[in-house]
Amino acid sequence: MKGRKPTPGALKVARGTNQPVRMNKEETNSEMVSKMPPPPKWFSPMAKKIYKTKSQELINQKVM
Repeated sequence: MKGRKPTPGALKVARGTNQPVRMNKEETNSEMVSKMPPPPKWFSPMAKKIYKTKSQELINQKVM
């Protein structure tokens, strides 16, 4: 297969560029995550805060 890899349907929805004609009907639907695992211990305090904030945003947008 040549060219770009197909964009996942969830990402198209998050970007607002989803069109029924261009959505992959055969794409596997995985379960949504309701809670992210804790950040790695080696993250700095600021990185841990960003991890928690951004992961919650992704869960709310139903990307994760």
